[in-house]
Amino acid sequence: MKKTIVLFFLVFQLLSYSQEMGGEVYYKVVFAIDSTLKEKSSRVDLMQQKAIAGSDKINLKLVFNKEESVFSLVESIEDSEVKFAIAWANCRNKILTVLKENKSYYNNSASSLGVFKDKEFLVYTSLQNNWKFLNETKLIDKLICYKAIQEIEYRTSKGTQTKTITAWFCPELPYSFGPKGYFGLPGLILELTDRNTTFIANKIVLSKNINVEFSKEGKLISHEEYQEIIRTRMADLKNTLTD
Repeated sequence: MKKTIVLFFLVFQLLSYSQEMGGEVYYKVVFAIDSTLKEKSSRVDLMQQKAIAGSDKINLKLVFNKEESVFSLVESIEDSEVKFAIAWANCRNKILTVLKENKSYYNNSASSLGVFKDKEFLVYTSLQNNWKFLNETKLIDKLICYKAIQEIEYRTSKGTQTKTITAWFCPELPYSFGPKGYFGLPGLILELTDRNTTFIANKIVLSKNINVEFSKEGKLISHEEYQEIIRTRMADLKNTLTD
């Protein structure tokens, strides 16, 4: 209880300081090895190995102010290993998060199969904010971070699945943003684990009057609508190829 009181005192104490502030956080990517893939599929296991080999070449950036953030890849030379790493981490899309709307947005990329045009759709997700706080702390870049987890439901071909998101947030940096559009904690997320992928902050730069840039192009649809369009167009493509 005492730790919780101290935590929220820090948040309110630093809130006035953060009103005109923002910044940038750079993240590296670390993949946990799934040893079961070798038995399930040698092809997928090879993809995993290539992704791990390319992971140290990925650099991601979170640009934020008090109201919104953008999470994106920093441009780099993309060899085959880097491409596998980007796909494995599912971090190709630039993601805008808007606190007052409780939504994140991203544009679709062009499909190699030709079923999508680049930025044909602006896809939004209504954000879940059901974090559970745990009584654990650790240092990240000499900053005290607190642990929180969140259960997320998502649809696959096998039906509705659930995954656990683990976040380590820093109340000394009172901004409610993090990697991949996750938000809602009383401090910046400096480490986030989404299944076998972990994003870890390795550089933090605070500054005033940060401009968060994101171009809202394409037809606005929900993430669920977009997934349905993918299924429909892939089915149409399959039928075309088999005719």
